[in-house]
Amino acid sequence: MTKAQAQKAKAQLKKLRQLIAKNPPSIFKMSKEDVIKTLRKTRETIWEEKFAVHH
Repeated sequence: MTKAQAQKAKAQLKKLRQLIAKNPPSIFKMSKEDVIKTLRKTRETIWEEKFAVHH
């Protein structure tokens, strides 16, 4: 990676961090219990899709 590419990557990372700070993802607004429920539901959906592919 060249010095110019590294500087461009740093600038993009800074811009991305600013965008996330302005509008955080919904998971950061959820309670701990809601996050756990969402993760379990997502895990179950992925498991079902993966299982359906194999059988």
